[in-house]
Amino acid sequence: MHFLCLHGAGTNSKIFEFQIALRHELGGDHTYDFVEGVVAQHRALGIENLATSEDLCFAYYKPHNAESFKKAVEDLEKYIKTDGPFDGIIAFSQGVSLACAIFVDELRLRESGLRCGIFFSGRPPFIDAGTPLTHYSHPTTPVKAGEVPINIPTVHIWGAEDKIEPGQALALSRLCRSENRYEHIHGGGHEVPGSRDKEGLIESANVIRRMLAQLGCN
Repeated sequence: MHFLCLHGAGTNSKIFEFQIALRHELGGDHTYDFVEGVVAQHRALGIENLATSEDLCFAYYKPHNAESFKKAVEDLEKYIKTDGPFDGIIAFSQGVSLACAIFVDELRLRESGLRCGIFFSGRPPFIDAGTPLTHYSHPTTPVKAGEVPINIPTVHIWGAEDKIEPGQALALSRLCRSENRYEHIHGGGHEVPGSRDKEGLIESANVIRRMLAQLGCN
């Protein structure tokens, strides 16, 4: 499987490579393409041990900025077309919201060729209130509760002690069809389970394997 990897706001692609060290636990012949945001962003909390004082940090779009979000979605689509194909997206926090703007749109999803999503501390995609799911003009209003627009296999991994965006990962998982949805809740916060949480790391890899098995992949 070839994965496109999207980091969270206030980090960068190098940091995300460290954060998803579970790819070594996952094993297999998977390949990973880490894409960096282009919007300068203050460093996120909790990554002090992953970044030096010289490291620049980025986001994919400006929070609460409709045009910035729209451009980020368009840029992501272009990247997938020019640098793909990709089998799936692995994303954290803001990167999840961006990825799901494609996943909830049947036309965009079909054109992307994406087959699955692996989400850490995710949040729902954002649209205008009352606007059809195919339009992503406003990144401040979540997709309506009760709608299940994501049909492809997805993995949702989040921390029980997430204080930054409590409830968002659960809200996102409920936008995904239950028979294609795999979940793991670890004991940490707004983070990707790493070497300090061996149990969370192993269980995260196991739930990803179960999803990949549904796709017929190792």
